[in-house]
Amino acid sequence: MYHKKVLEEFLHPQNVGEIRKASARVEVEDENCGSVIKLYLQIENDVITDAKFKAFGCPVTIAACSIATKIIIGESIKEVEEFRFEQILVELVSVPEFKIECVKVVVKTIKEALTYYYNKQEKLLKQKNK
Repeated sequence: MYHKKVLEEFLHPQNVGEIRKASARVEVEDENCGSVIKLYLQIENDVITDAKFKAFGCPVTIAACSIATKIIIGESIKEVEEFRFEQILVELVSVPEFKIECVKVVVKTIKEALTYYYNKQEKLLKQKNK
């Protein structure tokens, strides 16, 4: 049912875990596919220097999280703002049509982490300017 690349990433995912004192930390639950993803980003000088995840979901969700974190580490936050689910699909080679939603949830989680980071920076700036 799943392509070899999906199974490889599912069985041996990269970047699993947590980042203590992460720059951004979010949890996204998708009611459609039933997955829950916790994403942690470390951001320094507007570059994602580390990304870790914990996920409860199907093999595609886990594989997509693994691929996504590998892609975004080392990228600027501006580049990651443009991140699209198709980038993950290319790396996974083949995903059943009904599982593409799982890949989209991973991208949604990344976008929410960036929003969290921006909001956090804005609050810090306001506190500094008081």
